[in-house]
Amino acid sequence: MGVRRFTQLRAWQACRTYKKAIYRHLLDLVDRGYITEEIRLEYESLAEAALQEVTGLMEYLQSPEALRNARRARERRIASRPERHSRRTKNKEQPEPEPSTEPRTEPRTEPEHEHEPSSENVEE
Repeated sequence: MGVRRFTQLRAWQACRTYKKAIYRHLLDLVDRGYITEEIRLEYESLAEAALQEVTGLMEYLQSPEALRNARRARERRIASRPERHSRRTKNKEQPEPEPSTEPRTEPRTEPEHEHEPSSENVEE
């Protein structure tokens, strides 16, 4: 059986568990004097806003409106297939440029080493 409410989604449940843990971690930080109560309230509101955004997205994704939008997008993709296919075919039919016969003038990537005379060639 499928999910009937957003609160049954594992993603929402995980976010809620995370939020509760952060609230406990923030309270502990205030108790230990690492952050002020004002900062704790700021972070708490950020966590709440993030959870509300995730919840809103999940509600939308389960809505009839999202289903309609997904169908429209799928229909547009299907309708544009011949045009996209012809563009790909047209690009493949264009000949590739011929390789240049001019000598390369790129800089060398390896340093030139001076050859040290071998001990055989050195006069003593």
